Amino acid sequence: MKKIPGRCTEAVINLKKTKRASFEEVYFLVRIMTIFDYISLVEEKGNTTNDIRFKTFYKGHAVYIRPHYKVENINPKSQDWSIDFVLTIHRIINNKEIFIDSLGIEYDGHPSHFTPDRLLSDRKRDIQILIKEHVNLLRITKDIVTESFIEIEKAIFSFFDRKISIIDEVQSKTLSYINSLEDIPTLTTCQLCNGIGRLNFQDCPICHNMGSTPENQKIDLSEFEIFTCGKCGGITSNDCEFCAGEGKVTREIALSMT
Repeated sequence: MKKIPGRCTEAVINLKKTKRASFEEVYFLVRIMTIFDYISLVEEKGNTTNDIRFKTFYKGHAVYIRPHYKVENINPKSQDWSIDFVLTIHRIINNKEIFIDSLGIEYDGHPSHFTPDRLLSDRKRDIQILIKEHVNLLRITKDIVTESFIEIEKAIFSFFDRKISIIDEVQSKTLSYINSLEDIPTLTTCQLCNGIGRLNFQDCPICHNMGSTPENQKIDLSEFEIFTCGKCGGITSNDCEFCAGEGKVTREIALSMT
């Protein structure tokens, strides 16, 4: 098992001294810490375990390990809940750490964890923790640590890999969308229909009822000076109020025919 730095070792020993963690829990935490290539103690404001936080990296992402992570109990008369430790993963963007997700790990080593009442209460607690803190919980037993620790390591890294792939996809699609906006031409009010979208009782032949056209689109308005009357269809009749029997209307009149 790889060694961890001295200050980290002292902080872990402090967990044992506070009697908030059994030897097995502390040993399990140490084993989890050693699956990473680098670990450091980044925060220790006081003597309580709430102030201890370890930092490492995984595939360019910051990872924090927080022992005895406190969660407010839904029952105000009861003690706050405590997760043995929580790993949080963050993406670094412009030197800022953006939180992605968290994985809580509970070490169930004592036989009392497996009584029917305790199993039920723990599951109810896990649900409330997920609701309140959005922490995904992984419960580990002594046998799993002894016989299949490599699977625990795989599970943690698989969790990180999945979260990284999701954020990669979101970031990629977001950037792709932003880049696509740069290709959209600037729009301006349609010169033919003056933004109305219709004339001569028909959709505008230039903007097709959109009311706007690309700013760089060239339009020869001389081609749209006269229209076949959209009211009578060009059938000469003295009864047509728009073309007065001529079967044709000017653009100005056509603009009033929407």
